[in-house]
Parts: sequence; C-alpha cells; structure tokens
Amino acid sequence: DRAQAIIFMTDGLNEGQNGDAYHGWFGSGPPAGGVTGKGMMTMPDGNSAHNNPDNRLLAIAAKIKGLKPNDQHAVKIYVIQYEQNDPKLTGLLKAVATEPGRPYYFYAPNEAALGGIFNEIAAHLSALRIIQ
Repeated sequence: DRAQAIIFMTDGLNEGQNGDAYHGWFGSGPPAGGVTGKGMMTMPDGNSAHNNPDNRLLAIAAKIKGLKPNDQHAVKIYVIQYEQNDPKLTGLLKAVATEPGRPYYFYAPNEAALGGIFNEIAAHLSALRIIQ
C-alpha cells in the first residue's frame, strides 16, 4: 500500500459568507466556530458538538486520518496556515493536521516561507515512501 496524503493550505479564517459552500446558511462573516444555533452533530468519536463549519472540518479530518493514531492505512494530513496568524485558527488547524507540529503543521507568514515548507513536506513524503 502506498502512503496517501493531503496538503491543506488556507489563507483565511473559517467564516460563513453568502455564496460560500453553505450558501450563507451560517450567516455572513461570523466566526464559524462560534455558530451555535444550527443544532448539534455527532463527531466521529461519538461526542456531540455544535453543527458549524469548524466542527464539520474537524469531523472530516478525523474520518480522513482514521480513528486510530497508528493506522498505517490512514491518510496523512499536512496543514499550512498561510498569513492569517490567529490563535483560534491555529488551534483548529493543528487539530486538523495528522500531528500538531512539524512535519504535519506549518505556519507560513508570507510567500517566501512557502518554498521551504513544501520542500520539507516533500522530503517527509519521500521518506514515508522509502520506509514502507
């Protein structure tokens, strides 16, 4: 089996907007993690959470990664947080990544930082391929 990976890069906060994938369902501009009036959802671990884009992102990431931390068949998620240096976003994106630090989570304050980050991710992916 080959290692599978997703590189997820975002340049903004997770906010609801008119015309987004949710068609403004979460309102225009409120922080996605603060929306509480859209009911509850069941997370992959069986716990309940508010139905909002932040929690949906966490649920999707958990399903992609697999529920077992050492599952060799799980997809690895590399996250690059670009420019937006918001502590709440950082916490969310570290939870989305396979692990909350390098080589799975990176903060790129500007375009110049991206080259080194992509090189580090590529080197890690190459190492995964060689080991398996």
